[in-house]
Amino acid sequence: MEKIFPQLKGIGIDYKWTGNFLLTYSRMPQFGSFADNIYYLQATAAMV
Repeated sequence: MEKIFPQLKGIGIDYKWTGNFLLTYSRMPQFGSFADNIYYLQATAAMV
């Protein structure tokens, strides 16, 4: 990961995701907001 993000050198990782991946129904990214300052973005990592 430091090859892609060299600014993270020396920073440890406390948690990682090991669960299921997200696949949206439309297989397209989804984004929106819950309030004026709360946004979300979810996307698919599926192989086509």
